[in-house]
Amino acid sequence: MIVNIQKLTDFTSDHCQLAELAVQSLICKHFDLRPGVLTVGYNPEYDFSINNTLIELKFSTRNFEVSRVEVARDTGKPSGLSLTKSDLYAFFSQDKNNTAKLRLIRTADLLAYYLTRPTLSHHCSAPSGNFAGRIELPLNMSNLDNLGVGVCEYDDGLFYLDTFKPDPYAIDNIHKYIK
Repeated sequence: MIVNIQKLTDFTSDHCQLAELAVQSLICKHFDLRPGVLTVGYNPEYDFSINNTLIELKFSTRNFEVSRVEVARDTGKPSGLSLTKSDLYAFFSQDKNNTAKLRLIRTADLLAYYLTRPTLSHHCSAPSGNFAGRIELPLNMSNLDNLGVGVCEYDDGLFYLDTFKPDPYAIDNIHKYIK
């Protein structure tokens, strides 16, 4: 599957759900894990589960050192990290010019990261069309304990999931993240 980041915000299509299913499937296939529930439609608590682990999935065209995590709508209404019940965040972000990397970060580690950095400046995006604005906090994943799961080909907002190659280190250590 090719995940087009532009289509992930079009909630009239099933592209987002298909992307979630594809990532769930590739993790299970490459690491011999059991797929669980896949949520349908908008669900602020999590996107899917693997084994007994709830996972929130995010795609970003930003480099892993300059990613962002949504914490609220521009109105101040809780959203994203403020509402999740997930155990893990799975981030697919640009790694190098032609690759994207999938990283797993424990939600508890994300929360601790932000609690120990109360002076981080936030980014507020304005509403656009039918979409509400977002308040996002910066995230440099190199400052946080995370597991690089593998890479796929990437080109200008397109993630080529069929080219995914697991990281050998992750094969031996994914059980520390997915129970």
